[in-house]
Amino acid sequence: FNWHTLFLLGGGNVLGKAVTSSKLLDYLANVIFAALPTDNFPLLLAEILTLVLVMSSFISHTVAALILMPLVVQLGVQLGAPTALTV
Repeated sequence: FNWHTLFLLGGGNVLGKAVTSSKLLDYLANVIFAALPTDNFPLLLAEILTLVLVMSSFISHTVAALILMPLVVQLGVQLGAPTALTV
């Protein structure tokens, strides 16, 4: 690997760990959960996909995945369908 790739992956992993350990992930999941339509799963999925599309347009896809995957899993756990939402 070249150094740019290693820094990109390492920085994304550190950012993901920092968000998780600081409880920022729980806070963001609760705020997003309150704003999303939890009774309409297709609309919820469309809104999450739009958020992922917008974020990955401005930052690296790898970093976007490292940031958003824990958040999407946390939302899925709160909805009771972590596998469906994550896949």
